[in-house]
Amino acid sequence: MSGHVREHVELLQAIAEGDADKAGGLALHHVESFEETIRKVL
Repeated sequence: MSGHVREHVELLQAIAEGDADKAGGLALHHVESFEETIRKVL
């Protein structure tokens, strides 16, 4: 759970800092990780 919270904090920090490249990379990683987790459950 803490890993998911940390991912959101890092993403929000990148957005707040105006770092679009970092935010984009973090968002992509977050979505891919979520998809992988869901597919393991299904």
